[in-house]
Amino acid sequence: MQRSASKLVEIKCGIYGLGAFACQTMKPGTFLGNYVGHILTNELAEKTIELAKHTLLNYLFEVTPDEPDVQLSTFDAAYLGNATRFLNHAEKGKANVEARITLVIGEHQLGFFTTKKVKAGDELLLDYGESYWKGKDSDPDPS
Repeated sequence: MQRSASKLVEIKCGIYGLGAFACQTMKPGTFLGNYVGHILTNELAEKTIELAKHTLLNYLFEVTPDEPDVQLSTFDAAYLGNATRFLNHAEKGKANVEARITLVIGEHQLGFFTTKKVKAGDELLLDYGESYWKGKDSDPDPS
């Protein structure tokens, strides 16, 4: 996986508060970065979810891989993270970023890649998936 030396993402006001925006035009498949955060046990993740309901700040990313033999954790980027924690939600057809599990030097990591051409200034959006919205009022897609 090659990484670009130039800045790809900037953080500014987006559709749901702070968002990640493209600093330059990107081709499909451009690597944006790995999701970085504290790795939580299931018990701590449940407590953090309850806290997030009250603070209205949720930087949890729960990985549910397609491969049943791969066990990945819940990442919490609230206090330790990078620009990828500011990827806001969009429905599947409107999302321009996807999460992929990658294997780097024998370790599974969660990376974000563009799924289509993105112009400089566009907000980078990710479909959070159905399980994210369970127990919440609704999918807040503003469009």
